[in-house]
Amino acid sequence: MSQNLFTLIFKFLAGIVATLIVFELGLRALPVYDVTRLSDGGELTHLTPNGTYTYSKGWRFLNARRGVINKQGFNATYDYQPLGHDVAVIGDSFMQALMLDPDDTLAAHMGTTERPALVLADGGYNLADYLVASRVATERYGVRKLAILMVNGDVDEAFTDSYRGKNAFSLTSDGIEQRKSTRRLSNRERRLQWLSQNSRLAGYLGQNLVLQVQLPRMFKEIASRFRSSPPAPNDEAHADRYRQATAFFLQRLVADTGLAPSDIVLLFDADRPSIYQHESPILDPREERFKREASHAGFNVVDLNVVFGDDYKQHARRFDFSPEDGHWNEYGHYLAARSALDLLATGTAP
Repeated sequence: MSQNLFTLIFKFLAGIVATLIVFELGLRALPVYDVTRLSDGGELTHLTPNGTYTYSKGWRFLNARRGVINKQGFNATYDYQPLGHDVAVIGDSFMQALMLDPDDTLAAHMGTTERPALVLADGGYNLADYLVASRVATERYGVRKLAILMVNGDVDEAFTDSYRGKNAFSLTSDGIEQRKSTRRLSNRERRLQWLSQNSRLAGYLGQNLVLQVQLPRMFKEIASRFRSSPPAPNDEAHADRYRQATAFFLQRLVADTGLAPSDIVLLFDADRPSIYQHESPILDPREERFKREASHAGFNVVDLNVVFGDDYKQHARRFDFSPEDGHWNEYGHYLAARSALDLLATGTAP
């Protein structure tokens, strides 16, 4: 009896192992999300230099794309050269654009074949990272114009310790100070990261499938952030921190790069859920003040609530891959690039 039970258990476990092996081998032929981010002590986090990546969303591998990473660790089909670029595109995963063909990105529209745009963008970048990236673009590569995308959460996330190597802000008695995040991954996080990077099945479960399960909640949270009431009037400390951070950013952006504000365009992402519902965007008064102060200081400001909103009224064409993927699609990149180029060329708001 005991021998039969042992045999049954052995066959059951062997069946599980065989099934896992079949899934692992099968998934190695499919575009499972596989993006390795490095923090090597440099000024900016980036992907594996001269490596490859696979991007996809959800259990159906939506927006699947495989691509190459350049020598500097960024999503570009060319290596960066000092004095080889006129404009730098800076931002988070929206500007990194792993889900798009390189020819369909904002960076492609803002550069030329002879002088392509410099792309300094990575998932999770925040306001502090944008400041460092701007300095790198001008000091190391001699770029003379900047296009920086601001998305919801960039300012608040600059005050968090997301992971080691990220740039961050601290609010001290003397004002805003820039620093490096020192947070290290826990042993559990490192084990899960290693497993995800070395097993396609683990990567699928941990990236594609988990993201798919969480997407409805994630988009509800994103929409609620757009649609929720702005910070309560009595939350003066939080609002003041936001104001100090944006003022510090604008001041240091000019001081650190040596550029005139007129050579820099700041693009502010739109409340796209409201636009698709033909509703007025819900505006964060903190961000609206940021826009006004930037414009008053001479920076070029593109309010994509206006750009996307006006275009959607005329064409009813979407700018992103929602609800599966909230990143901009090629049309969103095209409209944003056109607005940025027009503004840099003319100095008047689109």
